[in-house]
Amino acid sequence: MLFSVLATLINPYQLGLWREVWSSISDNALRWSIAEWQPILFIFDLPALAYISFSSFFTLKARKFLKLEEILIFAVFLIQSLLSVRHLPLFMIVSFPVFIKSIESVAGGISSTASAKRRLEKARRYLSRGVLILFFVQMFLNLNGFFGLSESKFYPKNAVKYLKDN
Repeated sequence: MLFSVLATLINPYQLGLWREVWSSISDNALRWSIAEWQPILFIFDLPALAYISFSSFFTLKARKFLKLEEILIFAVFLIQSLLSVRHLPLFMIVSFPVFIKSIESVAGGISSTASAKRRLEKARRYLSRGVLILFFVQMFLNLNGFFGLSESKFYPKNAVKYLKDN
């Protein structure tokens, strides 16, 4: 640990680097001004919200079949992903095996009668279609936002001009 702290001093800012780290940690307003640090509820990502909803539902439903460690890891990473968008990919990676195990447990607990199998197959078809619809709606929204970007709106021309002049 001492070596790691000393290694951070080998930079052009030297101790100023730690001042910047401290100001980033202690600034409460900074969390709300950086998009990836904001809570997931502030972004409009339908597939992510659907995944969180379904994985939470099935994990809660199959909690009897899961180990305590799996539930705790799922819960900790879920809370982290809800608090900050940057944790969402990590939550998806960590929670996917638990989600699959939960689905298998719930599906395995359904009786083997013909009507139960038909209802399960019908639910699977509707869910598959719903996921595709969510995907295309989100893709349309993202592409629509990308086409709205242009160099004149996005690129800081005045800042570049200022830097060149000064």
